[in-house]
Amino acid sequence: MDPEQAPGFRFHPTDEELLNHFLNQKKLGYDAQVSDIGEVEICKFEPLQLPERAATQTNDYTWYFFSRPHYKYRNSKRANRKTNGGYWKVTGKERKIMDENNKEIGTKKTLVFYQGNVPNGVKTNWVIHEFHSNMNYSDQRNFVLCRLKQQPE
Repeated sequence: MDPEQAPGFRFHPTDEELLNHFLNQKKLGYDAQVSDIGEVEICKFEPLQLPERAATQTNDYTWYFFSRPHYKYRNSKRANRKTNGGYWKVTGKERKIMDENNKEIGTKKTLVFYQGNVPNGVKTNWVIHEFHSNMNYSDQRNFVLCRLKQQPE
């Protein structure tokens, strides 16, 4: 029996593992070592279309993706999170992610998907946790890691 299909198996990395093992390796170009998480341009799809594009399929309504940030303007740091049918809105405060030595290694933002246009969008049950690494090398690639969740109705 394939271990990924075995009862009780889950792909459920911690926030620290997502940053240190997956995101930092992806940013450095070690794609083969992080093949459990696929690369998707999140805003080219509606949330309902994303689960089928995940490299690792799960039964717990949680999927993982690497994505390159898209910015509203050429020299801006303001992210553009609009899709054809809605937009991802940042909610709450950005949270620090610490390693076992209590050193900050990155941050996590929570985004909720709204159908429609600002300011009349309708909140949905789709949530993304967007992970940003503090790793800063001149030759690294620009990626974020997204954990997509569909909350129960």
